[in-house]
Amino acid sequence: MIVFGGNTRATVTVGGSQLGKGEDDSSKNQHTLQEKRSSTTYMLDLKKREWSIVGDAEGTAFPPQPRCKHSASLIGDKMWIFGGWDWAETFVDLQCLSLTDMRWRSPVKITISPKFIPLDRIWHAACLCPDEGEAERLYILSGEDRNSFLQNDVYYTSIPESSSANENASLQELEWHATKKQGGSAGPSPRFAHTVSRVGSVLVQFGGMGGGLDLIFDDVWVYYTSSGAWRRMKNKSLDGPSGRYAHTCVSSEKALYICGGRNSSLEFLGDVYCLEVGEDLFRAEEQREAPCQWRCDVCTCMNYDDQDFCCACGSSSHHVGKNTTLEQLGTTAGSFDCAVCTFANEDGSECSMCGALRS
Repeated sequence: MIVFGGNTRATVTVGGSQLGKGEDDSSKNQHTLQEKRSSTTYMLDLKKREWSIVGDAEGTAFPPQPRCKHSASLIGDKMWIFGGWDWAETFVDLQCLSLTDMRWRSPVKITISPKFIPLDRIWHAACLCPDEGEAERLYILSGEDRNSFLQNDVYYTSIPESSSANENASLQELEWHATKKQGGSAGPSPRFAHTVSRVGSVLVQFGGMGGGLDLIFDDVWVYYTSSGAWRRMKNKSLDGPSGRYAHTCVSSEKALYICGGRNSSLEFLGDVYCLEVGEDLFRAEEQREAPCQWRCDVCTCMNYDDQDFCCACGSSSHHVGKNTTLEQLGTTAGSFDCAVCTFANEDGSECSMCGALRS
């Protein structure tokens, strides 16, 4: 297991020496805790259960700048570090640690297509998926940019497997591509501190925060790398994980495992959930080739006909637009638009879709 960077806390002495055990703390300002970013790389030998510091011990190459909120991905015998933050700068670099000789390497040139889209990112999600050829694709999904704006975009770069003979040449240039949203769905809302894991041939995203404690997500989205289409998974059980962010996630070929995180009450969570995925998840892309059927009147997102609620904003597919009259809808004068889900009800004291009381 390899660990790189992150936030660390160190005791800083101010105006005196650090206190020993049992000594009197007569000065409240004598020592304080200070957060620092780390650039140290540690390796845990799981057999011996011993930690060691690795990476450029001889000083012939330089490790990445100290940072936190970055991502790490393993491709072959190399660990790739992307993005992150050191309180002053948001990084856009892609760094490579060779696990054979424990030395850092950095691509000399990284280009972005289209060039006008920013890629600097923190608290994003990174995930690997095989390319159509022999290369591996490294995907970067959502996160927060240097201006503190949340994103819901998807980038990828293809990293070829290189031998020792052409390794330096293959790392000279890497190009990032911004994928185009397909299938009519706007995909998940902008967020950070979420997770994305590969399950079979698709990427599955869970949770995250949308900018405040009132926007802690518990939704599950599937991203089809072959077409760039998003699909929201419906929760078939009542005991799924609550909304959370800063959690962890690992996956197998048929399941997703969610662990820990924090909820909207800022409570630290210690639960573990398993989401099993069926074969319909991998067939869904072929089944959804038909064009979208309705446009949301609230956010204008296009949605599939079998979706009762908008995948982007959650509004009902039966929303009454501002320019739509009751006569055009063929409803009675007692009709009302639900203030919660926007469903157009014919009459009554509560919404027949979500159960909210009529306002």
